[in-house]
Amino acid sequence: MHINTIRIRYSDDTCLTDFNHIQDSLKCDSEVLEDIFAEWNHGSGRESSRFLDENVRSLSVGDYVSVDGLWYRCEGIGWKEKTKDEVNKWFDTMLSIRSKRNAGKTSSDERLARWGDKRMAERLLGIEA
Repeated sequence: MHINTIRIRYSDDTCLTDFNHIQDSLKCDSEVLEDIFAEWNHGSGRESSRFLDENVRSLSVGDYVSVDGLWYRCEGIGWKEKTKDEVNKWFDTMLSIRSKRNAGKTSSDERLARWGDKRMAERLLGIEA
């Protein structure tokens, strides 16, 4: 049995969660990431109880996952390793952008505004969507 320490941070900063991921055998990070992706996606058929209990959106492109302290950004296909400084820069940029606008009047308005925040941060940081 092997245990990985996992941290998930949604790129729009709507979810931050830490947990241990228990598996039968040692897997490389890419295999663990694929497991986490399936476990944190509605409709995968492999949703984890923690994901369902947290009642959050599915993990998607641009979100960040740490496996035993190493950070990865979910890409259109696969994952890209990121430094802790790069992850912090993303969330600092998001906080700065968000602090300069009013909150959405409804939850739907806020979701749209956060999507716009994410696109602006990607442009500012030179990240391809």
